Amino acid sequence: MRLHFLRLSPVARIALGLVGLLISLLMAVDLVFGLLPDRSEIARQVRQQLSESLAVQATAQLQAGDTQGAVATLEQNAPALVQEPTYHSLLAASYQQTGQWQQSAASYRQLVALRPGQAAWQLGLAIALEQLDQPAEAARHYRLALQGSGLDDSARRFASERAAALGGRG
Repeated sequence: MRLHFLRLSPVARIALGLVGLLISLLMAVDLVFGLLPDRSEIARQVRQQLSESLAVQATAQLQAGDTQGAVATLEQNAPALVQEPTYHSLLAASYQQTGQWQQSAASYRQLVALRPGQAAWQLGLAIALEQLDQPAEAARHYRLALQGSGLDDSARRFASERAAALGGRG
């Protein structure tokens, strides 16, 4: 009993064989040399470009005095904190400019957990905590900001003065 599903001419069979061989070769070359684009890498690049353009737009809004607009811009499609901490730092600072102290403190807490030695983030957290009437915690973060790197002289002076005023060992 012979089954005849497809009756292909010898030319058609050779053509199908060549197509299969070509596809196999392309897959092997891609495996070795990575010729075909990686979907996850493309998606990561698109997300990065989007977050960069949103950050630029938000910065322009902040410079124009539209702090609420900047916050709204930054809140949409925010990237993962680990991937774009600078983006989240801009969002935390924007929260401060709009008086959203709880959101600012929460954002800065996440940033500080990621990089405790980042003095600017410690300072931002201290300012938010002081506004939330948490003087002991604020003083602690002012002192941590003084221990970190990246603050200019006026920011260091401010942190020292605030830590001392709040009862810290500024």
